[in-house]
Amino acid sequence: DSAGEAVAAASFAPPPALSPAPTRTARQPPELAAEPEVEAQRWAATALSLAPGATFEVPIFVPEPSRCRYSFTVAAADGSVVGFSIGLLGMKPQATARAAQHDGEIEVPGGVGGMLVVTLDNNNSMFSNTVVACEVVTEPLSQLAAVSRFRERQLLRHNLFQAQEELAAQDDALAAIAAEEVVLQDELEKAQAAVEAAAQRIAANSARGSAVETRKCELQDEVRALQAGVGKMLWEVLRASWREALKPQPHSKADAKMATHEP
Repeated sequence: DSAGEAVAAASFAPPPALSPAPTRTARQPPELAAEPEVEAQRWAATALSLAPGATFEVPIFVPEPSRCRYSFTVAAADGSVVGFSIGLLGMKPQATARAAQHDGEIEVPGGVGGMLVVTLDNNNSMFSNTVVACEVVTEPLSQLAAVSRFRERQLLRHNLFQAQEELAAQDDALAAIAAEEVVLQDELEKAQAAVEAAAQRIAANSARGSAVETRKCELQDEVRALQAGVGKMLWEVLRASWREALKPQPHSKADAKMATHEP
């Protein structure tokens, strides 16, 4: 029982408190640099009124290859449509549309004398004006490429920072696991020592039980031998008493005297 209590005490003893893992100073994310600006050209009209059959043209100078975004919307929701085209002066339009609403994007080669022409017409209407909102924005491709490269670098820096933070967190977790492993190893050694001590006590108790059992058998043999000796002595006493009782009794003093001298 005491050995079992020792093992139980070793098994259910509360684990020692783990020492807190060293705290790591949090790093600040890298400061974001200012994004390069894009020198965009913008032409817009919020309420351009086109007379029936009228055409409206807007020239936009494009000094270098650019991206051009455009959109237009007819104000009235009565099914009116307008014609739209955009392209370099003297060349075939790069985009055309005839609709109540449209948007799109083109790339303009640009260069010296590069003139972009935007055309709106109200050829579908013969009796009423059509009001339209239109916007055209040009952005140099070189500047857009610089912005794209900048954003890629910023994304890489951000991803690198996140990866380094995750790696540091994993290192902290591994350090905490290693510290806990040391404590658990110590607990295991103590538990194994308790089990070995209990096993030794069990073996000692078993050996003592064997010795007691052997001594018990010896005492039982001694008791039986003593019982046999006592029985033999009683038998001798009984035999002697019987012999004494069976002796003939003398009838006179002379007989008694003779009986007293008998060997």
